Amino acid sequence: MSSISFEYWATDPQGKNHTLAKGDCKQCKTVKAVNTPFTCTQGAADGQNCAGKWQTGYRATFQAQAGSSWNSATGTCAIKGASLVCTESRPAVAVPLFDTPVPPVCSSVTGSKVPGRVTVGALGECVNLPKGVELPELDARAIADLRAYHFPGGSKVDSTKGLFNADLTNSDLARVFDVGLRDAAPFTENANFYYEKTFNCAGVGRSSANSGGGPATRITLVISKYGDVITMYPV
Repeated sequence: MSSISFEYWATDPQGKNHTLAKGDCKQCKTVKAVNTPFTCTQGAADGQNCAGKWQTGYRATFQAQAGSSWNSATGTCAIKGASLVCTESRPAVAVPLFDTPVPPVCSSVTGSKVPGRVTVGALGECVNLPKGVELPELDARAIADLRAYHFPGGSKVDSTKGLFNADLTNSDLARVFDVGLRDAAPFTENANFYYEKTFNCAGVGRSSANSGGGPATRITLVISKYGDVITMYPV
């Protein structure tokens, strides 16, 4: 007996699929999908993290009648015995961890002596990024790393690490990050092929013990070309 089944889902930033619609039928030409809404709640009992890049995907399976077979498949479809299975996934939306305005990337300026991109308009209205580098986002994973490496009592802290003040909240870190993004200085590529800048931001931490451990007046921010925050620390 021939049949059709269909499923449509959203994939959260942790890679877990959440069904949004599905349906099946036998001896039919079309299938009606039944909606199954999903709501992501940040910090829910099951540890949901809604921040990051989401995707949507679907799978449609066409089962041929007994003794029949599929001659060919195109696009994202593949023949699996008497079944024709079509599957596809695409980027959907990027959800920020903090509900703060995201500054635009600065426009390119022909002939500029500043590598990559430069600020246009008033200071802080846009972000200087080298060509091909995605706009970075301070996500939950990056914050967890910062607290491990650059907060008092962190599991990765040692004498080489500049430390943020212990009472800084995640929202405070987001504000420091935003100051760094909007700083007029461009990011420059370092020896590890990451991009970094150091900007003025006093009162949020101390330099490393190896550097004297005094109050820090500047912060170093390091990002990857794909928009990952590699690290951020007081200097």
